[in-house]
Amino acid sequence: LLNAEVCAITPESQAMRSHHSDLLPLARIPPEILYLILLFHSEFDPPIDDSDDSACLGWIRATHVCRRWRHVALAYNSLWTHISSELGPYWTDTFLERSKPLPV
Repeated sequence: LLNAEVCAITPESQAMRSHHSDLLPLARIPPEILYLILLFHSEFDPPIDDSDDSACLGWIRATHVCRRWRHVALAYNSLWTHISSELGPYWTDTFLERSKPLPV
């Protein structure tokens, strides 16, 4: 019974957190400005291989700020055109997929 009540509350609390996040000033930056921020960040903090079998995501961490930032980053294919093969096949494929028809 308790588990069922927790399961019923969880979607509602997630919706409330999402709505709250949408009201924060960071979530209201115009997409064109946010793109420029991400582009600048991608030039100065590229993803790198830190040589112990894990990658440092660099600018990609900014896509974890909120759902909207992730959507903006995914919408601008040019952010994904600088591919480093050092990151391995997973990230190479991910960058190729996200860059769409743009030259890499």
